[in-house]
Amino acid sequence: VEGEPIAPAEEITRVPSAPKRSLRVNILKIRNLPEESSTTFNYKFVLGEQVSEEEGESQDNAFTGTYEMPEDAVKGTENVYNFESLHVLPPIDGSILKIFISKPFEINIEGLSSPGKVSVPLTELVWRRKPTFDDPDEDEFLDEYPGAAIYGWYKVSRVSAEGDEPDPAFPADAEVYLKLTLTERLAGDEELQALNLITFRVESMHNLPRAWHLQDGETNDTHLYSYELSYELPGVPVVGVGGEDLAVG
Repeated sequence: VEGEPIAPAEEITRVPSAPKRSLRVNILKIRNLPEESSTTFNYKFVLGEQVSEEEGESQDNAFTGTYEMPEDAVKGTENVYNFESLHVLPPIDGSILKIFISKPFEINIEGLSSPGKVSVPLTELVWRRKPTFDDPDEDEFLDEYPGAAIYGWYKVSRVSAEGDEPDPAFPADAEVYLKLTLTERLAGDEELQALNLITFRVESMHNLPRAWHLQDGETNDTHLYSYELSYELPGVPVVGVGGEDLAVG
């Protein structure tokens, strides 16, 4: 589903409520930019693969959104987006729950001296936190709201490739303000109470065979070997590919 941007205005025009469980994406503004900045963004959140009945081919089951600054938009140290898009979610099963628990929602920021990325953990959309006095005065933050919401300022990190030189012009303090809202929770309280989240990160391995190391002139792409790390919790076998975060589902 392609997200449709909403032109900047004093008030956000609300996208009509969807009859199905949906994720509402509000990306409002970015701040702490260099003077005369004009930025754009895009996102793609993949929820697995689906097979086309007509072509028999698999494709990403994903929703996307893009935003381009209007020509008359004000450039500066803050860019106002006031973007909103509503994405209908597929039927919820264990794999969808695992994605929301272990995979952040990422937004690509363009128009800076280097590409930027915002990463937003989604666990509080699964295990809804208790409302606080600091929350916005909106229905999504009331106890009786059937869904869940997260909001706030999120840091823009520079995206750099291996071997890139430092970029002193990249705005290290840049932040994006956004809100993500589920119109209906992904699972009921009883099911959520039975879920546990354990995250493993393998920092390093020692005393490896020489052949496992990169040789002169080799890169990660040209290396002849790939590696897997396996481990097991009682009743929960898990296998992760080397170099990736390992999440138990």
